[in-house]
This record gives sequence, structure tokens and C-alpha cells, in this order.
Amino acid sequence: MNGVESLNAIFIAGWRTVMTFVPLHGGFNLHRLRCLL
Repeated sequence: MNGVESLNAIFIAGWRTVMTFVPLHGGFNLHRLRCLL
């Protein structure tokens, strides 16, 4: 893979992790994450 594909794969894996944990912790962490972005 080139750099872009590697970063995209990491982003997708991280996003799936976030989508798994957000329902457990509620909307506050999602709001905080959006502030970080």
C-alpha cells in the first residue's frame, strides 16, 4: 500500500472503534471528539 491507502485504512479502523465506543459512553465523548477535529 502507498501512504494514502495506509492512512485511510488506519482512519477506517479508528472510526469503527469510535463508533463502537460512542454508544457506550453517550453523546458527550462524541461532542468532545468533534471539538478535537
